[in-house]
Amino acid sequence: MDNWDNLRVLLALGRTGSIAQAARKLGVNQTTVTRRLEQCEAGFGTQLFARVRGSVHSTDAGQDLMAHAERVEREVLAAQSKLSGLDQKAQGTVRLTSVPLLINHILVPALPGLLRDHPNL
Repeated sequence: MDNWDNLRVLLALGRTGSIAQAARKLGVNQTTVTRRLEQCEAGFGTQLFARVRGSVHSTDAGQDLMAHAERVEREVLAAQSKLSGLDQKAQGTVRLTSVPLLINHILVPALPGLLRDHPNL
């Protein structure tokens, strides 16, 4: 599996049980979902979902892949959450060097507000 979008399609299919609903959930057309499913099945060399009267049901291979895909999804979401949190929070040690006049009259008065707004500094 070399494509995260294909993995997302498989997850949507497994969760919705329908090509149409998976397409709606992903914001793509049904042809895209069907094409990506066929690419995955060709790549793995096995049927991942059985198509039955407008619905899809995961095969044993599909269930195995879904379990792995859900773990990958959790890891990706955790990484996104962690990284987006780092972008929003200032943290760490700040070292300032300046002349005494600037430190005493500009920096020191600004420190309480800075520390209030960014407690992890």
